[in-house]
Amino acid sequence: MILPALMLVFGFFYSLVRLLSGRIIKDRKLRKKWDLPSKDISFENEAVVITVADLDKDLTPLFLAASIANNHEDLFKYHVNVSPMIDEKTFALYLTDKLKQPSEVVYKIFSKRLNKIVGCASLMNIRPDYGSIEVGSIWYSKIAQRTEINTNVMFLLFCYVFETLEYRRLEWKCNSKNEASMKAALRLGFDYEGLFRQHVVSRGENRDTAWYSIIDSEWKDKKELLGRKT
Repeated sequence: MILPALMLVFGFFYSLVRLLSGRIIKDRKLRKKWDLPSKDISFENEAVVITVADLDKDLTPLFLAASIANNHEDLFKYHVNVSPMIDEKTFALYLTDKLKQPSEVVYKIFSKRLNKIVGCASLMNIRPDYGSIEVGSIWYSKIAQRTEINTNVMFLLFCYVFETLEYRRLEWKCNSKNEASMKAALRLGFDYEGLFRQHVVSRGENRDTAWYSIIDSEWKDKKELLGRKT
């Protein structure tokens, strides 16, 4: 009888120590200020190269990847108040505005298999006081969609967010009409948090926005699952 009782007592105190240690670590994280993403860093694996977009160097290849003429569809129809990319001037205005945002880093995506720039993704809505960040403004040329490219890009960016920057929360938001984006969020490991009804007005219409997130305590398991898909 004594041995089982001692084991119960030991188990109780072990659990208590783990709980208190977790709280101490969590509180320490909540008190720190998180670094902003660097604009002098690049990411690469066997499938893609990710670098910060440059207006002068990247305007033309990015426009070619984004244009309606090359894709035969409007890649930006679900983005908030972004015009169809009918000409390079329209795209230049869009990219210039994105690159000026103080809380956003725009990355261009180079596909090794296709040997060309195929799109962009941003780390945005950055809140360094809270350790929260969003991955968004993601678009790819038609030939890059539903391929290995996005999974590899997201894996590299997620690793950077959680392992280098050590952010607490990564968000994904999309138009509720964008079924492909909502499916992608779940496939990448995000958890659905809810629908923000009439969140914004985009192209003269109400937009409901679906919200998703991954938090730091989940990343280890989600990384393993996502890594199998790259």
